[in-house]
Amino acid sequence: MKTEKKSLVARLLSGGLWGIISKFSAIGSNLVIASLLAKQLSFSDVALFFAFASLVAFFSQFAQMGVHQIVVKDTARAVGLKKSFYDIFIHYFVLIVFGVLIASVLMALVMHFFLHINVISNYFYLIFACVWCCLAAMQIYMNAVMKGVKKFREAALYGEAFSAVVILLLVIFQSFVLPKQLAVVLALVCFAYLLNIICARRFLNKLAGRDKNALVESGGKLLKDLFKESYPVWVSSCLIMLMSHAGIWLAGYFDGEQGLAYFGLAHRISMLCIVPDMVVASFIGPFVVDFYAKNELMKLQNILANIALCAFLPSLGLFLIFCFFDVEIITVFFSEEYLPAGELILLLAFAKVFSVFTGACGVVLLMTGHQKEILKSSWFSIGFMLVISMLLGESRGSWGVAVGVLVGTVLQNSYQLYIVKEKVGVLPVARLAGFRSLLGK
Repeated sequence: MKTEKKSLVARLLSGGLWGIISKFSAIGSNLVIASLLAKQLSFSDVALFFAFASLVAFFSQFAQMGVHQIVVKDTARAVGLKKSFYDIFIHYFVLIVFGVLIASVLMALVMHFFLHINVISNYFYLIFACVWCCLAAMQIYMNAVMKGVKKFREAALYGEAFSAVVILLLVIFQSFVLPKQLAVVLALVCFAYLLNIICARRFLNKLAGRDKNALVESGGKLLKDLFKESYPVWVSSCLIMLMSHAGIWLAGYFDGEQGLAYFGLAHRISMLCIVPDMVVASFIGPFVVDFYAKNELMKLQNILANIALCAFLPSLGLFLIFCFFDVEIITVFFSEEYLPAGELILLLAFAKVFSVFTGACGVVLLMTGHQKEILKSSWFSIGFMLVISMLLGESRGSWGVAVGVLVGTVLQNSYQLYIVKEKVGVLPVARLAGFRSLLGK
C-alpha cells in the first residue's frame, strides 16, 4: 500500500513538474514577447497583435468542438484497457479539421464587424491570423492525446513550451536582423507553431499502435457519437474562453486601440496568477478518472485540496506583488505609455486568484461525466459578465469591462464548487487535507 501511495505522489509530482515547466515557459515567453513588441512596434501594431492573439486563443479552442477534452478521457481509458488509441487519434482529428474551417471564417467576421479591423485592406494579416489559429488548434489536440497517455513531459514540451520559446527566440532575432513589422512577427509565430506540430506528430506516430482493423470497425461509431458527447464540452469550453477573452474584445469595442492595448497587456500579465491552476488542469484529469472509477472519493478530495493549496499560495503571492509594484512592472518591462493598464491588472488578477482558490472544479466535473453542469455554470456566469460589462463599459470603458469579468469569474467558480460538492461528493477548495495519509505515513 505504501508503495502504491508513493507511486501516486511520484506521478502527481511528475505531472505537476512538467506542467509547471510548460505553463511558465509559455506565459513567461509571452510576457517577454509582449515587452519586446511594446518597445519595437507602434502602439497600433501592439494593439493589433493583442487582438489577433486573443482571437486565436478563443477560436483555436472553438475549432476543437469539445474533442480535446473528450480525447483525454477516452485515450486514458484506451490505454488503461491496453488498447490502441490510434483510431481515436485519427477520427477525432477529422472533426478538428472541420472545426478549424468554421473558426477561421468566424474569426474574420469578428475582426471586421466587432473590432472594426478592415480585413480587406489588412488581408495579409488576416491570412496569418487564420493560419495561426489552425496551427494552434492542431497543437491543442495533439497535446490532449499526450495527456491521455500520461506522457506529461512530452505534453509539456509540445503543448506550449516548445512553440513559446521558439517564438521568443525568433522575435529576439527579428529585433536585430529582420524588419520590425507586425507581418513579420505573425509569420514567425506561424513558423514556430508549424515546427512544433511536425515534432509532436512524429512522436505520436511512434507512440501509437496502428491497428487498421480497429480503425475501420470503430471509426463509424466514433464519428457518429463523438459530437453528441463533445457538444456540451465544446459549448462550455467556448463560454469559458469567451469569458477570458471577451473582455479584450469589449475593451476594443468601447475604447478602440487603447482598450485593446491596455486590456490585452493586463490580460497577459494577470495570466501569471492562473498559471498554478492551469498546471493542475494540465495533468490531474487522468487521476480524477482513476479514483472516481474506484470510488475512492476521500483520497481524491485530499489530493485535489492539497494541490489547490499548493497552487493558491504562489497565485496569491503574485497578486500581492502586482498590488504593490504594478507601476514599476509596467514602466520597466513595457513603457509608461501602458500605465493605465495598472488598475485592469489588479481586477483581472484577483479574478484569477479566486479561480485558483476554488480548485479544479471544471476538470472534476468534466472527468466524472457532468459536462452539462459545466455548461449551465458557463451560461449563467457569461450572461452576468456580458450584462455588467456592457452596462459599465458604456460609462467606464475598459475598467467597467474588467469589473464585469471579475464578477462573472467569481460567480462561475462559486457555482461549480457547489455542484462538485453536490454531484461528485468532493470539495476541491484549497486547504491542507489528509496530507500525511497521501504520503503513506
